[in-house]
Amino acid sequence: MAINKKLLTRFLHDYPFQPATAVWRVTEIDHVISYSFPEGIGLDLGCGTGQFLCFAQKQGWTKVEGVEVIPQIANYTQQLTQSPIYAEDFLQVQFPDNFYSVITLWDVIEHLSDIPTVLNRVFQLLKPGGVVILWTPPML
Repeated sequence: MAINKKLLTRFLHDYPFQPATAVWRVTEIDHVISYSFPEGIGLDLGCGTGQFLCFAQKQGWTKVEGVEVIPQIANYTQQLTQSPIYAEDFLQVQFPDNFYSVITLWDVIEHLSDIPTVLNRVFQLLKPGGVVILWTPPML
């Protein structure tokens, strides 16, 4: 499998002292994006600067949304992706139940204080047959 050089360049910027982490993240994201997901809307929790949302859009995901708690970053990501980005705590946003086909949490779960509550809400938001993608760095 060839590595996505554009994505790698971006991740090397994010992980300048961890090139193996950058390569690993690119490989994982490339694999996820190429997967054939159910039709519908994707939600990225902790979307940051929109890296995943942008690459998902480039792969044909036409409807994506994100949640980012830092307002300045959320505003930047909304302008970049031209998609709804909610600048508040995920549990405070009034999302409709059974609405999203895919919900992603990249590097988010390890920052949460109430993981069971968040995951319960995530599964409420998923359509039947929806997919949750959760990635967290190895913790020693």
